Amino acid sequence: MLKPIVNYVNTNYIEATITKIEKEARRYEVKLSNGLELEFSKDGKFKKIDE
Repeated sequence: MLKPIVNYVNTNYIEATITKIEKEARRYEVKLSNGLELEFSKDGKFKKIDE
C-alpha cells in the first residue's frame, strides 16, 4: 500500500521528500522533509494533514 502514498506525495508535494513512514493499526503516518505530517488510510488513501 505504499505506492499510492508515494504517488500522492510526489504529485502534491513536489518540493518535499518522505523522511519517515509509520504503519499503525488502521493508518499510515507519513513525515515529510518540509515538516508536514500526513495521514493515510490503511489502503493508502489520503485522509488529512496531521497537526
